[in-house]
Amino acid sequence: ESPCPWEDGSLDPEMLKKVPKTEDSLSLARKVLVRHLLPLHRVKGKVIEEHPGFVHEISRLWPLGRWKQCRDKEVIGEAFDFLARCWKALAALPGLGDLQSGLSRNPEHEGVLLVGCGSRRRAEELLLQMFSDLEVWRLPTTQLLTPWVPGQVLAAHVTSQFKELEDRQVSLVDETRENLEELSRLTAVVAQLNGDPRLEATDVRSTQCMQKQAEMNNTLSQLSQLSQQ
Repeated sequence: ESPCPWEDGSLDPEMLKKVPKTEDSLSLARKVLVRHLLPLHRVKGKVIEEHPGFVHEISRLWPLGRWKQCRDKEVIGEAFDFLARCWKALAALPGLGDLQSGLSRNPEHEGVLLVGCGSRRRAEELLLQMFSDLEVWRLPTTQLLTPWVPGQVLAAHVTSQFKELEDRQVSLVDETRENLEELSRLTAVVAQLNGDPRLEATDVRSTQCMQKQAEMNNTLSQLSQLSQQ
């Protein structure tokens, strides 16, 4: 099987900068990033001893996906899972997380590939910034139930949900208040019309007119009968 031209370097990732700003084109660019350019298997066995850490390369390529404009939950899910895997790899490094002897000397370990000779804290900051570009609220709840996501991401997600519900509640309260004010105004208008003496006089005149009309119709009917006799 021939290697992917994106993975073997035949195609320059900078080409993704020229992708048209249409949803289909951007979706394809994001899939290229997540499936071919970002995964760590692309650099295993190719890094030098004092490399600065592949997380910096990921951070450089990440903006090519224009993730803040992404609305496709499937692609967002792939990117989310990739970042969660990177976060898990960092958590497995010695010092914090699982303390495994000899792990830091294993150049094939994903956490070592991410950090390299750089700062682990800086790697975590870069991953957190990339997490913040994703609209994680579009993902199913089951996908968010993972320990390998920065707590700030999920806290911000929950806070935004509460903020949305709070804004909706305020909107409903304002709408209810406006409806009650309009109902009170209409009730006052009806009460004013019912208490208006002119309305009562109009009803009396209407009744009198109807009575006179009935008497006239009766008289005409009697005259018609007499004329026929």
